[in-house]
Amino acid sequence: DQRALRWIRESAVDEILAHVTLESLDRAGNATRGFLTFLTMLGMTDGRRADHADHLDLVHTTEVFFTWYPREGQA
Repeated sequence: DQRALRWIRESAVDEILAHVTLESLDRAGNATRGFLTFLTMLGMTDGRRADHADHLDLVHTTEVFFTWYPREGQA
């Protein structure tokens, strides 16, 4: 979880591509859909690092939060 959080926070697409496979996503179980959603979001960030990233460790899961603020001139 911590490695995936860092990858998304830092927009580390090259590291994701180097380490994530269909098999590793399958082993991750129910977190896979959330991870893929965040990967889709990275496609809209122009490779920028998240302005805010946080997580909450719960009993059987980790809740994550990322924010990218609009830049000057962006709608």
